[in-house]
Amino acid sequence: MTIAFDRLDGREARLAHEWLTELRPRERAHADRPFLFLNMVASADGRASVEGRTAGLGSEADTRMLTELRALAEAVLLGTGTIRAEGYGRLVRNAERIARREAAGMAATPTAVL
Repeated sequence: MTIAFDRLDGREARLAHEWLTELRPRERAHADRPFLFLNMVASADGRASVEGRTAGLGSEADTRMLTELRALAEAVLLGTGTIRAEGYGRLVRNAERIARREAAGMAATPTAVL
């Protein structure tokens, strides 16, 4: 399924990786500091899961943005409880995302930091 994201300025909807490419986050980061971004999910009452899983807290679009941000990352910080509950494997599994990472000179998948 293709999920396109709209911008508030009325420009046409585009895929998440196209918007992120346009933002050029690495190019905009200071050379003397690490490049860092944050993506997280929580319920209105502050919980990080529903019935032990995070899937019930977001939409397909949320998941798509998460996976595209992971495709940009050199490392991803994960809580050990999340890893146990979600059963993580590779952090980037999609062949197209892996190809974009490798074309940018990055490893196929980011390092998991616990």
